[in-house]
Amino acid sequence: MIPTIVVTVKNRLEHSLKTFPFNVSQIGTDYNLLYVDYDSEDGFSERLRKIIKSHQDIFSVNLRKITLVTLNRSEKYDIRRAKNLGALFACEESSIILINDADTMLGMDYLTKWCNLTKKGKTFATNRHQDTRGTFPARVSPEINYGNIVVCAQDFIDVS
Repeated sequence: MIPTIVVTVKNRLEHSLKTFPFNVSQIGTDYNLLYVDYDSEDGFSERLRKIIKSHQDIFSVNLRKITLVTLNRSEKYDIRRAKNLGALFACEESSIILINDADTMLGMDYLTKWCNLTKKGKTFATNRHQDTRGTFPARVSPEINYGNIVVCAQDFIDVS
């Protein structure tokens, strides 16, 4: 089983377009990428499908697949529910879940760094502050920062 990066989106098309190249270019660890579209009204799902088809030449050799999960009912955005929904889908075939917001730009070694630090039954990491530009994520809108989450899939299942 390989790790999955989960990205939650609700009407953040412009942010998602800026961060997409960072999400598909992780190096050093095989991984999946899962987007949760929480009933966006800005055409996010359609645009994502087009970008996936047209930008495969920039994908990391470590990216195994991209999945899009959509909530197709009008509902107020609940970031906790969106992250939990993505994590539940990711748990089916992932060892580690890394949950990021749509405006998070990841360093190319973000996945490898956190996968090496994450141990089942011992690690649950959230990062709210950028320590260095090289390793930790940068944000499109730094005033909005819910933090990223890194957790072993089994630990997530045990808690939920």
